[in-house]
Amino acid sequence: MALSPTPRSQTNDARSSTNTVLNIAIDRATLETTPVWYTVVVSGPGRVPRWTVRRRYADFHALHNSIASLLEGPVRLPPKRYLPWRAHDPLMVEERRRGLERYLRQIMVMRRVYEDNHVWHFLEASAEVSIIVRYAWSKDVGYLKLLCPLSLEPALATSIASCRPLLRALLGHVGDDHHSIAGPALAVLEQVVSVGEGSGLICEEGGIRVLMAALGRSMPVNAVKDVLLNLLRSRPESMFLYFQVDGGLSEMLDRLAGSQNSDVPLCIACALVVAVAGDPDLEIALTDRQSSGLQLLECLMA
Repeated sequence: MALSPTPRSQTNDARSSTNTVLNIAIDRATLETTPVWYTVVVSGPGRVPRWTVRRRYADFHALHNSIASLLEGPVRLPPKRYLPWRAHDPLMVEERRRGLERYLRQIMVMRRVYEDNHVWHFLEASAEVSIIVRYAWSKDVGYLKLLCPLSLEPALATSIASCRPLLRALLGHVGDDHHSIAGPALAVLEQVVSVGEGSGLICEEGGIRVLMAALGRSMPVNAVKDVLLNLLRSRPESMFLYFQVDGGLSEMLDRLAGSQNSDVPLCIACALVVAVAGDPDLEIALTDRQSSGLQLLECLMA
């Protein structure tokens, strides 16, 4: 017999789960077997496919012993033993299910627990998912560098593309002056842009401006160019918005005037060609004699 999950009340436990990018619930407890098995449902961030894992109380107890030194404040498991004749009592099992769910939600807002591998083994999370979640939670460059060499599955790239906190972290690191930080962020962003679905959010978060600003820094221009062109192929209208809202024309002129790298004008020219092909309004803005668009074109042709 499987117990249906009890409706969650707005308790401190429910609120604490919102402090993490990982959502955890114990969906049900199965009473047909001895011992009782608990089904843990895990999801997040973004569209990371949710997964389930079945655990016994003994597994929770072993996890607790492994991470006891990492816990902050009083965190307790439900009682280890009930009277033998009540071990499968539906009310007792439901009480334990709630207690175990509360326990998981409490520990998963603790950074030291997040950074420890025991909890990820317990949840049977893949290496990619555990790194993505830890990066989204901490914005730690160390996790970004672990994520960079991985060839992300389309589902995981889509998950990152749908999660604003992750995109903000990536764009923030792309804008870093150090190639050792910006390079890995750009490599991950390139995989995210390739799935297409994240282009809109990336543009909304100022992706065009960040990539344009990265030109001419220690970052190889071609690396920036690949991401920029893929982004514009998906969202050509974002270049026009960049001009109108973010002062893109002036920024491009400054970039051209201050750059000693001949690849920068070529990158900007390619970006404009791609954007104009998909957005006629941009062509009008560039050729309007009342704007500085003509000046930009003259600089590119010089």
